Amino acid sequence: MVCKAWRHLVYEQPALWHALCLYLPPDDSPRWTAGWRAGKAALVRRVGRFVAKAKLLAAHQTRFPPSLLDSLQPAALRELSLHHRYAPPTGGLLARLARFTALRTLSA
Repeated sequence: MVCKAWRHLVYEQPALWHALCLYLPPDDSPRWTAGWRAGKAALVRRVGRFVAKAKLLAAHQTRFPPSLLDSLQPAALRELSLHHRYAPPTGGLLARLARFTALRTLSA
């Protein structure tokens, strides 16, 4: 168990969260449980204000959860990569991109 002081220090250091890369396993994977998803969402909520460069990597048969973008800050995010092995992101995820007016690089 990590002490509260260390956890606070890690989550509050902008330099540690300049870049964030998340791998999203297949929807039918044992790792892709509700708890795992909730943990990743909580991480992005805590550090999203610091992230300037984000990469989401989705495995085959994985839907990008559009809510992952909701915690990233439009004024901070400069680069965004959305990589899906077989299909580009669509729908709700793409609609959420309009708020990221400071983006310099977007790749899908």
